[in-house]
Amino acid sequence: MKYYLSNAPATMTLQEMAWTGCLRWTIEENFELAKGEVGLDHYEVTKLRGWYHHITLSLLALAFMKSVQRRWGENPAHSACPRFANCSRWCCRA
Repeated sequence: MKYYLSNAPATMTLQEMAWTGCLRWTIEENFELAKGEVGLDHYEVTKLRGWYHHITLSLLALAFMKSVQRRWGENPAHSACPRFANCSRWCCRA
């Protein structure tokens, strides 16, 4: 994707917009991690209540994993871009 459509205020800088766009990839990586590690995509339910319980508990397990990861000093796969100097993404190299 080469362009983003935004309804941001005119006072927002290009760097802030790039940082916000980069957050999208953090969310995507967290969903992929949740699918692989905590079984986000392993539900076989027929009712909305069961699906809601499964998704809630899976995301709670992911949040717990991430908090333990941070407590032990390990860097998550990719968190908010400006905080990591070794990030290879284009939005962090600026």
